[in-house]
Amino acid sequence: MNQVGMIYEWENLPIDIYADGPTLEEIKGFDPHLVRGYTFNPTLFRKLGVSDYLKHCHKLLRFCGEETSVSLEVIADDYDGMVRQARILSELGSNVYVKIPITFTSGETTLPVIEALVKDGLKLNITDIHRKELTNPTTRIIKNHEKSFITRMCTTLNELFYIQIRP
Repeated sequence: MNQVGMIYEWENLPIDIYADGPTLEEIKGFDPHLVRGYTFNPTLFRKLGVSDYLKHCHKLLRFCGEETSVSLEVIADDYDGMVRQARILSELGSNVYVKIPITFTSGETTLPVIEALVKDGLKLNITDIHRKELTNPTTRIIKNHEKSFITRMCTTLNELFYIQIRP
C-alpha cells in the first residue's frame, strides 16, 4: 500500500523500472514485464571485473536483446571526449540510451554536451542531478526530445519538495 492507502500493481504504474548494474545472471532472473531496462556505468563495470568497456557493452546488448532498453555511460570527463564516446555508444544499438552525468568531476555542468547530443538526436539518460539549480535548464533542453529521460535526480526526500519539472 502507498501512503494514501492505495495498492498498485507494478505493471500499471506510470513509470519504467530499470535495474542498475546487474550481472548477466541477475538479468536472467528479472521479470521483463516489470524491469523495462538496465543501466550501467564505469563504476559498476569495474565492480563486475570488466576490463574492456566496449567489449562488455556489446556482450550486454547481445544478451539483453534489441527490445530491452540499456543505458551505457560515457567514461570521458571533458566535452570533446563525452561527445565522441556518446556517439560511439549510441551506434551500438537502437535500444541504447547514452548516460551523461549532469556535471564533470570538476563540478562544471555538462549542459553544453547534452545540448550537442540532443541536436544530434541521440537517446540520452541524464543522470546525477543533485543540484537543484540544474533541474530546470536540463528539462528545458530535453523537454521536446522524446528520446531522453532523467535518472537519479535527487538524493533525499526533502529535495523532492523543492524540485519541480514543468513540461
